[in-house]
Amino acid sequence: MKNRLAVEEGKEVMLYVMGKKANNFLKFIGEPVYKFQLNPEDKLTFEQAAELGAELIRLFITGEVDEVYVSSTKIMSASSQKPMITRLLPVTPEKGEVEEHESDFHLEYIFEPSPYKIFSSLLPLFVKTSLYTSILESGYSEQFARRVAMKNATDAASDMVKELTVTYNRARQAKITNEIAEIVGGASALE
Repeated sequence: MKNRLAVEEGKEVMLYVMGKKANNFLKFIGEPVYKFQLNPEDKLTFEQAAELGAELIRLFITGEVDEVYVSSTKIMSASSQKPMITRLLPVTPEKGEVEEHESDFHLEYIFEPSPYKIFSSLLPLFVKTSLYTSILESGYSEQFARRVAMKNATDAASDMVKELTVTYNRARQAKITNEIAEIVGGASALE
């Protein structure tokens, strides 16, 4: 939906999709996919996420893309996840964060190496780590959802077995009662 809104605003959107279901869904609704990677959450290493991060940084630095967003699942607690769309590039401080760190003192610091070198070495690491974290959290969310679904299916099957056992026992008891009644009725008829 946000993709379509961005297109309506005149922005060109490139989707780098991870996972077969997401790719199939986007094809189904007619969204063009820039690149596609199959099942990353199974055994994706940090190095593989770093390669993807390096590609996204390259696209950003060369000006092929103006912004990079990651759509993933954020873990709120062990049993609660929330879908999120997070801007990865360009990196900007969150609202209130800058004011919080500003003070009345204007001290000048000498950085060794320069702030530019520090930032240029930390930025790729930040992007790669954020991307890897998003992939891991999405994988966790999927596995947790599968676990919950299996637990619910197991609980439903257990309840069904209990209900069927009660029904079977009632039918068996009714049959035994009928047989006893027939035997007693036959014995009474013989007397």
